[in-house]
Amino acid sequence: MPDKIFIDSNIFIYTLLEGTKNNEKRIKSINFLEEISEKSIIISTQVLGEIFNVLSRRYNFEKKEIISKLEILSETVNVKSINLETVKKSWNVFQNGNYSYYDSLIIASAIENKCSILYTEDMNNGHIIENIKIINPF
Repeated sequence: MPDKIFIDSNIFIYTLLEGTKNNEKRIKSINFLEEISEKSIIISTQVLGEIFNVLSRRYNFEKKEIISKLEILSETVNVKSINLETVKKSWNVFQNGNYSYYDSLIIASAIENKCSILYTEDMNNGHIIENIKIINPF
């Protein structure tokens, strides 16, 4: 069974930003996702929400287009729900680390789903929390 990895929203967002100033990160994100396609990719419902929010508010994507892209993503990766246990775990991560609440919730989701790696641009590259290594793929 392949390693389980957790991917934060920013990586998926970059793949969708055609024709923007983020083209270099877009290409890197696409290549990265192709490289890890054989792994068991986990995201949480929070990641779907963050993608929706950023694409609609910051990049003015049409709601219908966002939903279509999220449908495809949710059929491609394993989407796990956030529950009360996840939230409580995030409180512990938040208290013991230097992460925002929402980053703590992402970390807690990765821990809860027994992932070995959390890929994100937003956290401390190389940091290990409860056997999960945080890696910035850029």
